[in-house]
Amino acid sequence: MDVPRRLLTALALLVLSVTGMPDATAGGVTVDPDGTVVVTAELDLPIQQVRQALDREVLDPTRSPDVLRADVVRRRGRCDEVATTVRGGPVEVDYVALRCPTASGWEIDLLRSEDMTSLEVRWSLVELEVGTRLTFSIHSRADLPVPERVQRHAVKRSAIQSVERFERSLPSVVAAR
Repeated sequence: MDVPRRLLTALALLVLSVTGMPDATAGGVTVDPDGTVVVTAELDLPIQQVRQALDREVLDPTRSPDVLRADVVRRRGRCDEVATTVRGGPVEVDYVALRCPTASGWEIDLLRSEDMTSLEVRWSLVELEVGTRLTFSIHSRADLPVPERVQRHAVKRSAIQSVERFERSLPSVVAAR
């Protein structure tokens, strides 16, 4: 990433940290000491329906407004290497990650990037007596001249928005069945 692009990204993350964050799921959000953000939501749908929607969400990451491009570049057994470009404020951030299904959801791990030093994403589902518990966790670090607390704030904001967007998509996914 060239210097002007890095500075623009750094400034964008600083602006995000000052502008506040939606608080709709604040009760289900934690930040671990290592910076991993965990968002939990309880959904009033059977696990099979939530899993179907989750598979659709993960397999088509361009459903997120922050994802500009996501292409499978190579298949590795049950997993895919996915080249992704995301909007990082006014600039684009590129990375390649390994996306794998698990028994309870999905895992996405950074393989390479000039813009990021780490990315670990986990979506997991647990069947409840009534409904399903969704847990989304993300640990992400960009290679930018931005304070760690600012990056954590931006990751937290993005994680909350990802889960809220997924929750809003559920009625349309279930209706499409």
